[in-house]
Amino acid sequence: MRWQALILGVVALAGTAGCDIAFATQYRQTLRPAPALDCVAAALKSSPVVASFAPLRADELGPRGPGFRIVLRDTLAAGWPTAVTREALPDSSARVIVTYTYMGFAAPSPKARNQWDISARQLLTAMRAACAPMAADTVECLESGGPPPSRVKACHPAA
Repeated sequence: MRWQALILGVVALAGTAGCDIAFATQYRQTLRPAPALDCVAAALKSSPVVASFAPLRADELGPRGPGFRIVLRDTLAAGWPTAVTREALPDSSARVIVTYTYMGFAAPSPKARNQWDISARQLLTAMRAACAPMAADTVECLESGGPPPSRVKACHPAA
């Protein structure tokens, strides 16, 4: 019986050792009134932080709603998959989210994380100014991912 449990544990460990875990860092800002997606696109187009962007494909949308894949100009932030999405909220506002994703084996350096923070805040400030100038200038940063069950926590300050 103990051998069976040991063998099962080793097989389970070996089965998950080759898999890597996805992580995400999100910068979120609530804008009221909810900005039109066209306004978000215009803010991205005019942002000096953005090198290029394209609408998310149907298979990329997920639960957050419509948005864009973006490529950032800064070389420290540019190599990471980045998206901007707009999530409609029940109170006629919307949450605009800048998301950076990575796998655990390729975690970003503290310097890259610091640049993520700078770039995301610049993008959100530009979107707020263009699309909802009266909205509060409050940005929330959350990190998620890791082995199941996935956790969501406030971001740690970059070193």
